[in-house]
Amino acid sequence: MPTSLQGIAKKAAHDKSYRFRNLFGMLTIAYVLSGWPLLNKRAASGVDRISARAYGERLHDHVTSLVERVQTKCYRAKLVPRHDIPKGNGALRPLGIPATEDKLLQTAVARILEAIYEQDFLASSYGYRKKIGARDAVRDLTRHLQFGPYGSVVEAETGRHAGRNAREARRASCYRTGSRHARRRGRPGEGGAPVCLQC
Repeated sequence: MPTSLQGIAKKAAHDKSYRFRNLFGMLTIAYVLSGWPLLNKRAASGVDRISARAYGERLHDHVTSLVERVQTKCYRAKLVPRHDIPKGNGALRPLGIPATEDKLLQTAVARILEAIYEQDFLASSYGYRKKIGARDAVRDLTRHLQFGPYGSVVEAETGRHAGRNAREARRASCYRTGSRHARRRGRPGEGGAPVCLQC
C-alpha cells in the first residue's frame, strides 16, 4: 500500500469524524500507474476495443493523458457495453464491460475509498471487503454455532426499514468523503446543513 494510502488509513482509524478533503489531488500519474498490476490483463476490452495488452504498450502516455483529463475535469467515462452471460439455470446475467482506461481509474479511486472505509468496518463485517467474503462468513458462523455460546440462527426481514438504513449509510459516506459535487444547502429552519443530492 502506498504511503499516501497508509496515511489516509491511519487518519481514518484514529479520527472517525474526520472529513477527508482534496482526495482528488491523490490521482497523480505515479499513483494511477501503481494500480496497473492490479488489473486483469486477460479481461475483455470495452467499447473502445483497446485491450489491456495494447493499452500497456504505451502505458505511461495513456496514463499521463488520463490524469491530465481527470485533473482538468475533461474526463468522461466511456459507455459500458452490456453482455448477457448464461447462468446454470438457463437465465441470463447482465455483465457490463468497461474500457481498460476506465477500469484503471476505477481501481485508483476504489483504493483511496477503501483505505478510508475499511477502518469503519467491524471485524464481523464480510460484505464487499478486500480478502474477506461470503465463505469466510459461513466458516466463522459455523465455528460460532458449533463451539460458541449460540445455539440457533434467527432470520429477520427488515422490510421497509432496509431503505432507510441504506439512505443513512449513504449519508454517512457522503459526509466522510465530503461529496461536494452533489451538495446543496438545507431549507430554512434545517440549520443549513449540507445534504448529498443522491441521499
